[in-house]
Amino acid sequence: MKRWARRTAADGTPRPPRGRPRAAYAAILDGHTLWLAVDSAHGRLSLREPGGDVVQLRSDLPDDQPGYTSIRADLAGLPVPESGEQTWEVVLARPLLPDQRVWSPGLPESGPTRTPPTPDGRAQLSLDRADDGTLLVRRQPLPPTVELLRVVHDEPHVRFTVAAPASPEDAALVVLDGDDAVLLTLPLVPVADGLEAAVSIADLPPDRVGVVRFAVGTPDAWVRVRRRANDFTDPAYAALLPALFGDDPEVPRVRFRWSPDGLLAARMIDPAEEQP
Repeated sequence: MKRWARRTAADGTPRPPRGRPRAAYAAILDGHTLWLAVDSAHGRLSLREPGGDVVQLRSDLPDDQPGYTSIRADLAGLPVPESGEQTWEVVLARPLLPDQRVWSPGLPESGPTRTPPTPDGRAQLSLDRADDGTLLVRRQPLPPTVELLRVVHDEPHVRFTVAAPASPEDAALVVLDGDDAVLLTLPLVPVADGLEAAVSIADLPPDRVGVVRFAVGTPDAWVRVRRRANDFTDPAYAALLPALFGDDPEVPRVRFRWSPDGLLAARMIDPAEEQP
């Protein structure tokens, strides 16, 4: 009778297919650095492009952990096509031998944290798993944004300091409705490290109720304001922003908050609305 190899170890750990190095740990924690350890094997951990070209990863981590081959590699300089979208297979490159695709037993489910965008905010790097278990690195381009540097509650204003955009001369704080139609603009004043806008209840549409969004630029050309290194799955509840109050100091009129993708917004509240 033919004997089949066990696909799980005695402790229940899934085993990789024959000839496939197993990823013991894999993560992109800061938006641009790959931490990866595979069961000890001969070769160099690399990324393989769809066309077959192999990109060798440079590690700044001493590979001195017994039983594992490990790297800590900055992915910021990876070559990407003009579209900005790319998927790489993680492989173990071996001289004079075929590359071995790294096998992942599975990736952790999403929790309260997530991988933040790249430091420049232009892309989202993530790990994925192919149908055959191959560990993948994906890069998705993100829309242009400007980074929020600082928030100060200076009653009756909330002051937002943003990084200066590429063309700061005519830049203003652009207030948008939920469909990205321009409602109004507010002035941005140069400060030492960027541009600052002061927002009060009187500056916002008086009869407006619901969500408004904030951007920087002109009414015809603007980019949204993003949270720096957003690593929360739901930053609206994990990274609180100030509120503005009207005549009743117990009832907020404007709650500034982050959208699920880490972009600055606010909810304008009807004073007659029942508060939770």
